[in-house]
Amino acid sequence: MNLRQCNIRVDPVKGLPEHDEVEAALDDVNLHRLLGLFEQLRAQSQLIIITHQKPTMEVADALYGVTMRDDGITAVISQRMRGQELVGATN
Repeated sequence: MNLRQCNIRVDPVKGLPEHDEVEAALDDVNLHRLLGLFEQLRAQSQLIIITHQKPTMEVADALYGVTMRDDGITAVISQRMRGQELVGATN
């Protein structure tokens, strides 16, 4: 994780940083440290974070989710957390 964050700081344009449930096993203290790091990185890069943790979702600019409708068809939903609603969002 540390090596990945260093690479983002050195060259934030190279690739889109994606983190898949990296905070799943963290205790509250270390989770908040990681969220602080994400807050710092957001100023210079976009991050994609896959999570089920509510505190991680609360620091997001936007949330995207995939769900199954009653008729069995998959639907993508999105919600802007800061600012205006996303263009093309479905609810």
